[in-house]
Amino acid sequence: THFETDEIHALYNHFQGIATRKDDMVDKSEFQSSLGIKESFFLDRMFQLFDANKDGLITFTEYLNGLSVLCNRGTLDEKTEFSFRIYDLDDDGKISPDELKRMLKASLSELDVNFTDAQLDAVVKSTFDIADANKNGFINLQEFRTLVNNQPNILSNMTLDFHRVIELR
Repeated sequence: THFETDEIHALYNHFQGIATRKDDMVDKSEFQSSLGIKESFFLDRMFQLFDANKDGLITFTEYLNGLSVLCNRGTLDEKTEFSFRIYDLDDDGKISPDELKRMLKASLSELDVNFTDAQLDAVVKSTFDIADANKNGFINLQEFRTLVNNQPNILSNMTLDFHRVIELR
């Protein structure tokens, strides 16, 4: 991970404080409160990505690995791949227009911003016009990397202040 030993200890103490289960794992509601994210489709997707073994619970190792990518020390490549995986809802290695629209809507809702369907459709169309280099109707990881390199603000919500996460308890 990108954390120092003392930071790992602080994160472990934080994790122990939110893990109400006897098996030292957190469920989705505990995960939500640990990160201060609203109940939403966005939260569901974040939980799915942190839950590496897909058992419906997050271990400390899974929590630490996820936070490591999202902290300010996570590399651009790590954040790009994580962001791509958020949008790739069916895990097929490509982002469809519908997947992009659903996640945009969820992300904007998290920020209390509401777009009409027409506005969302315009953003999706514009994004695909720019990013879908091979014009096959999907954005693959390489096309997404190019998009991020040309428009790094796309990853602006991919950095969490882990010190703030520790204080949320």
